Amino acid sequence: MNNLKDFMIDVSIKLLETEYSKSSIIKYLENISILNIEYTSNGCYINLNHKNSNLEMEPFNKNISQDELLFDALELINKDKNLLCEISTSIIHNKIIYIEIWNKLGHEISEIPENYTLNKKWQ
Repeated sequence: MNNLKDFMIDVSIKLLETEYSKSSIIKYLENISILNIEYTSNGCYINLNHKNSNLEMEPFNKNISQDELLFDALELINKDKNLLCEISTSIIHNKIIYIEIWNKLGHEISEIPENYTLNKKWQ
C-alpha cells in the first residue's frame, strides 16, 4: 500500500502543484483511504474514500469555484511494460475523487508500475 500511496502523491503533486499547496496534497493523500482500484481494459481508476474524509487540499486561488475540476496532461512512461499513459484526476470541493490511468498504446494494465517516468504535457 505504501508504494501506491507514494505513486498517488508523486502523480498528484505533478498534476496539481500550480493549483494546490504541496503540503496539503501530501497530507490529504497520506490520510485518505482507497475505496478500490478498478481495472479497465487498458487502464484503471484509483477511487478514494473522499466522503469519509474531513480533510481538503488547500487551493492557491480561493476565488475560483472548486465544485468540480478535472486535471490531466500528465504522461506516465514505462517502456518495460509498454506503457504510455495519460493520467488525470477528478476533484470536487478540494478533495481528490479518483486518479485515472489510461494506456494510450492500448495494452492492458494489471498493476500500478513501480518504475515510471512522469512527463508534463504543459509548461
